[in-house]
Amino acid sequence: MMKSLKKIVLSLFCLMGLSYSLNAQMAVNDPANLAVNTANKVLLAEQVTNAVATVNTLKEMRDIYREVSSYVKAFQGVKDVYDYSSRLTTMYTSSLELIAQSEYLDNRSKNKLNEFFTDQLEKSAKEVGKMKSFLTGDLKMNDAERIILINDINRTLKHILGFMAYVKNKIRTYNTKMEGQVNLQKLNDKFFSE
Repeated sequence: MMKSLKKIVLSLFCLMGLSYSLNAQMAVNDPANLAVNTANKVLLAEQVTNAVATVNTLKEMRDIYREVSSYVKAFQGVKDVYDYSSRLTTMYTSSLELIAQSEYLDNRSKNKLNEFFTDQLEKSAKEVGKMKSFLTGDLKMNDAERIILINDINRTLKHILGFMAYVKNKIRTYNTKMEGQVNLQKLNDKFFSE
């Protein structure tokens, strides 16, 4: 999981480096564009930092899961929270890869989508953090109260995962549509040039 995150971070930094080399055909002084690019890089660095912190929170959850009472641990809901946490991290990683590899999304759209997925991952980490506080005994609750709270957390995580999957599917659909338009244009150009 950490290797995937490292790949994404490395890919994003490489992508940022490529954008300068690909656009550097002629020396042009564009202070507005420079300011926007700098702001985007600062935002991206902040998102990566937040993502790393979120992944660390999810790892803590995994460790806490190992220390829970046998009754609560046996409850399927606890296992589901752990499963949703893993699936959310995977969804986050694969979505950022899809966004970074898209030829049809502009930088502003990529940043907005990265922000969206980071926000969703942070929301899921907060939900997992709630579970951490009552599983470790910070909150005095009986097992029945814990189970009710675990079910609420699962519903929220399921909703977040579904929302992330929906947006990721929209990105795929958009990329496919744009690729089809580009291919159709190439076909038209070829047909009418003969």
